Amino acid sequence: MIEPQSRAGAKARVRTVQDAPLRGLPVCSELGFRDALRSARRVALEDAEAFAGIVHVIEQLGCQLTGKISGLAGYRNSLIEYGSRSCLAGDGRLAAILEHVRVARNDAVHVGAFARTLTRHAIEASLILEDALTAQVAQVADFMVPNPVCAHGWQTLAAVRQMFLSNSFSWLPIKTEGGWRLLSDFAIAKHLRSGPSSRERAQRLAQRLEDIIDELDAEVALTCSKDGVLSDVVGLIGPRPLLVVEPDGTLIGIITAYDFL
Repeated sequence: MIEPQSRAGAKARVRTVQDAPLRGLPVCSELGFRDALRSARRVALEDAEAFAGIVHVIEQLGCQLTGKISGLAGYRNSLIEYGSRSCLAGDGRLAAILEHVRVARNDAVHVGAFARTLTRHAIEASLILEDALTAQVAQVADFMVPNPVCAHGWQTLAAVRQMFLSNSFSWLPIKTEGGWRLLSDFAIAKHLRSGPSSRERAQRLAQRLEDIIDELDAEVALTCSKDGVLSDVVGLIGPRPLLVVEPDGTLIGIITAYDFL
């Protein structure tokens, strides 16, 4: 149990850090923290007790904002002020979530239902801060997934199938002589499973993409520039991804509706 005197001293130390002016972050840092939070959040969604990664990134963000080494309590006000850039942080929501995380993290036991509740709060805090980190970002380059995996006409259907399964893709860009096209997992499944025998399926797996591209109903891909403004290209986003290309047609990124969320 913390003695009153110790608690007062702790509060005094917290105030010293909290009163530090909020430091601005360059766009590259904001995007770096956003990506780090997303990665930690993906881990937490796979493991309901993996809250530590998110909390670690939030503390790093707090350190950058204050320019001081502290803990969640010391970073609280700065994180709340920065998080206010997001409409999701309204009505003290972020403040309450951060307090839940701070108190729960300091407890001795982080297992079972207790840990899952802490992870849920950490994910909520991450979503708000991710939104705040991109509140003033407006270019396609800042939201696209760079250097996407793509297929080429000389590759076999077996190799392309492996790309889909290994990466859990729904769509895959294909480089053709006529430009970029998009191939869906549905088209691959339909082509492979419509054969009357396992022998024919094996033969189809050995086919080259360029020989059957029209049979697979690969669609002409919509493209945009990395310098495009989100408000100008968001209307192009649909159930299919949008490809980001250089003026010479080189593929440098891919963007989906999920990336705009």
